[in-house]
Amino acid sequence: MLTSAIHYPHSSITDVNTMKRALLLWDKYNVIGPWQGFSPEHDGVIAEAFAEIGGVVVPEPREQQLAHDEIVSFLNLKDKLDHRFFLRQRGGHGESHRVPSDIYEVYPQKLLGPTWDALIEAGFAGRDLLPDADRPMTPWGGLLIMAKLADACAGKAFARVTDRVDAYRVIANETFRPDFRLPPGEREDEASVVPILLSLIDATSIPIANLMRFRADERDPSLRHSMLARISSHIETLRQATSFNQITMIKEQFEKDMRLDLKQLRDALRTNKIRFVCAFRPYRRVCDCG
Repeated sequence: MLTSAIHYPHSSITDVNTMKRALLLWDKYNVIGPWQGFSPEHDGVIAEAFAEIGGVVVPEPREQQLAHDEIVSFLNLKDKLDHRFFLRQRGGHGESHRVPSDIYEVYPQKLLGPTWDALIEAGFAGRDLLPDADRPMTPWGGLLIMAKLADACAGKAFARVTDRVDAYRVIANETFRPDFRLPPGEREDEASVVPILLSLIDATSIPIANLMRFRADERDPSLRHSMLARISSHIETLRQATSFNQITMIKEQFEKDMRLDLKQLRDALRTNKIRFVCAFRPYRRVCDCG
């Protein structure tokens, strides 16, 4: 069971509801930083909450090498990839290539130099740094590369959580078993199952100050851990499925079990005088993130 998480693709949390859900679920909620001593740019209540349960994971050389190997392997498929992965700049002969208006900026320190060389050569990243010393990529390319880095940093110690639905779409079907490959929208791992749970919780209805008080007063984290254990069990069961009928039944049971767990958590929150709303929706409609 994974009780702590790594947030990606960004090095800070900008959505207060993401922070609320982190308070509801995770013992520790980490971002990926570019260097030791890095301090995420958080303000107000997000900064206060992050001070309670937040942390910064800085990729170690071994993790950067793991990410490098995965990224290079992916780049070998570049001739088959969607054009939205690629960043195009003005070429040496003056020809004008497409430059996306929504540049995705990445701290260069997060990846190894040879990784950037490969990304630049493949057309995924710009050769020149931006004025703020970040490396430019497209949103598609940046999300995928940060997902690869999150995989390497997470290992078997952290769950991976993102607030960007695009991140699921660009990595859909990539790491699932090759002998039983699911179509887009059906791939399951921590990054795709956790949002299903989060979508059952209407975090907007809970003041973040109340959740911070709940965590400060918490004596027994077993309710939160029970839900996280349910996710791990669900993922492992899905990986053993050999037909879509089995997958459908597994998903239905997962939703039923999660309803019970969420009811228990709701009762605990009510004991703490915290209003908690479950926005239950059918599993199939919730899992539309690809």
